[in-house]
Amino acid sequence: MISRLLKDWTVWVGMGMVAWSGPSWAGARNSIPGSRYLSARAAAMADAFVPLADDGASALFYNPAALSSLKRLGGEVLNITFESNNDYVSGFAPLDFFKVTSLPSYAPTLEGSQFPGVGYSILPNFYANGFAFGALLQSRVSARNEGGQVSYRSSYRFIPSIGTGIRLANGIFRIGYSLQFVSKAEGEVTNVPISSSPLGYNQQLSQGSALSHNVGVNISLPVTYLPVISAVARNVGGARYQSASLIPFARNVTGVPADEEMTVDLGLGLAPRVAGGDALNFAFQLKDATNTSGFKMIDRFSFGAEYAIRSSYVFRVGYGLGSGIDGINAGLGFKGRKGDFGLAWYREELGTPVAPDRERRWLMHYQLRVF
Repeated sequence: MISRLLKDWTVWVGMGMVAWSGPSWAGARNSIPGSRYLSARAAAMADAFVPLADDGASALFYNPAALSSLKRLGGEVLNITFESNNDYVSGFAPLDFFKVTSLPSYAPTLEGSQFPGVGYSILPNFYANGFAFGALLQSRVSARNEGGQVSYRSSYRFIPSIGTGIRLANGIFRIGYSLQFVSKAEGEVTNVPISSSPLGYNQQLSQGSALSHNVGVNISLPVTYLPVISAVARNVGGARYQSASLIPFARNVTGVPADEEMTVDLGLGLAPRVAGGDALNFAFQLKDATNTSGFKMIDRFSFGAEYAIRSSYVFRVGYGLGSGIDGINAGLGFKGRKGDFGLAWYREELGTPVAPDRERRWLMHYQLRVF
């Protein structure tokens, strides 16, 4: 049933995202490790976000310290993102776009160096002050056909998560913890003859599961601009993958995913006072401060800003320092009483320190709260 659900949702993505653009890689969310969940708000701000997490989903995945700041009982029955890329749009044919969900059907429509792909995530979650739980379901697929040789990139993840947080010293110190049970299948497969059988995005991937322990600390200083200093340790003790998996996404499995070492994100948030009911936030972040990824510090540093008009209409911008003009990110948002909608135009680093691969994406995000 879950496998059928994955296929149905991917069909919806392929049909609903034909207007979106930006290259796609279907492996890990980013070569520089960070949150496994991506919101439109964080993407538009170049992922400079750990001091600003303020809802159940972002508290579970970006910064568990925010769990102690959740002010009320809440539930998001629908927290969904869609994404797509330039290659998918530029190779779009009116009668063929829906075939992206089936590699045997889609590969014959492709030719050349383009790598069209689509993706989605779903994260229903429920939260109260000091506590939250949810389950993240993600999928990304893309493919290329060069002379009858098919290459594809696939990533499937299912991550139930639960977390708690406490306040100390009248809220000056906030500490939180989240446990993520990560089940995933992913990989890049190259030069498979198009006549091969079976042929599919879920073939020949690594697959497994691991427990991920994550700890966040926020220090709120009662001075001008209300600075918040944040530190988040991800995969404390390391995430060690085993072959067992909650959902068997892959077929003809080639092995177990590589273990993930502990990383630390550091952030600073500022909230200057704005008259008239508007709000302004700035955030600065150093991802992977322990440098397990091997990227230069300038490549791991980013900053972002957002301006909310009467807490409803939001404009966002971000910049990754090591990327030149390609490091610019931007987005728009609308915040309502029962739901939020966001768009983001953003960049991800998907290569290696010696061979950077900075790819541009678009993301559409909708959150529906029932209480």
